[in-house]
Amino acid sequence: MGPSDADLARVAVQRFKGTVHNVGEWLQSDRHMMIVALEGRTAVGWVYGYELPRLDRDERMWLLYEIDVAESHRKRGIGGGLLGAFRRLADGPVWLLTNESNKAAMALYASGERPNDDDVMLRFPQLETRRG
Repeated sequence: MGPSDADLARVAVQRFKGTVHNVGEWLQSDRHMMIVALEGRTAVGWVYGYELPRLDRDERMWLLYEIDVAESHRKRGIGGGLLGAFRRLADGPVWLLTNESNKAAMALYASGERPNDDDVMLRFPQLETRRG
């Protein structure tokens, strides 16, 4: 999706996330990628992610941030198609995070490499900032 697809992207984001913020602006960047699977003009799946510039090499790397398929359209190969399209359009390696307990995601990503069995993802909440 590109800037001219903002209306369709808005519909997809609304369907899969419930709220929409700055879709048109987000689509302006070539460091963002969104692909939407359509049935007619209805979004039935989507994937999006970000390029992560590297400081240690020229190679571009992509974070696949989210992939989802409407429940009514699952088990039809749409998720695999979206993953494949994202990988083909990415001009560098793709990586992602998921939960081992998410069996559907683990099956979808089975062709990926798991470089370290002990990888850990941590999240830190935003610190309160003091102004004044």
